[in-house]
Amino acid sequence: MVEKLLEEAHVATVDGAAFGLPGYLRLSYAASLDNLIEAVSRINEYMQSFIK
Repeated sequence: MVEKLLEEAHVATVDGAAFGLPGYLRLSYAASLDNLIEAVSRINEYMQSFIK
């Protein structure tokens, strides 16, 4: 999933397995609020493509 989010939604995430939580992803919130809103919007758009 993290590779697809990067390639298709252009949002970098980290696989939760690297932190002992397989099946989850980690996001960094060390960014501006505008960047975070844009990232969440892109993730939402990407995920919506699976239910249409």
